[in-house]
Amino acid sequence: MVLGGTWLDQKHFLVSPTAVRWIDWEEDVIHVDLSKAEAESGPDLDTHKPVSRKVEYDFNKYYRYPMYWLGSGLWGEGYRPDSLAHTVEDKIEGEYQGEDAYHLRSTAEVIGYAVRARDEDFGRVHDFVLDENSWALPYLIVDTAKLLPGRKKLIQTSWIEHVSLADRDLFIDYNSSRIRQEPNIRT
Repeated sequence: MVLGGTWLDQKHFLVSPTAVRWIDWEEDVIHVDLSKAEAESGPDLDTHKPVSRKVEYDFNKYYRYPMYWLGSGLWGEGYRPDSLAHTVEDKIEGEYQGEDAYHLRSTAEVIGYAVRARDEDFGRVHDFVLDENSWALPYLIVDTAKLLPGRKKLIQTSWIEHVSLADRDLFIDYNSSRIRQEPNIRT
């Protein structure tokens, strides 16, 4: 999500990882394959709600992006967002017909969720690690102040069994003794 416009007329809009051309980490700039006008004229977005599959569909249809969830990989049939072709017109015609049960969440919303191991509460989500090639979130950083004061642990997101959005809980499919073995990380 990007904040655009002027300070008087601000607007949030989505930018797909498929539009990212390169990231300049030194300058904190993400270069995209969209003009400012294209990005700002995209579908409206309610930033106070999760992004539903219908919103994603409309967004991808508007920009003529393929539907990344159609395939067995993280990005369709591929591992990286740039593996998606920009011309998959047969997959973006018509209206959305699927379930609207899946929602994208902002990582900012999930930060602070309680992390619960099988046998005890373990800490709180402090941050995420982004794989800049795949745009996956392979790790989360857990603040373990409750059990291990002053420490943060790097936990694989593949260990997440389920997430309770209503209770703001993230359940890990391991006992706390296993999590304690994971590396400490400085943030």
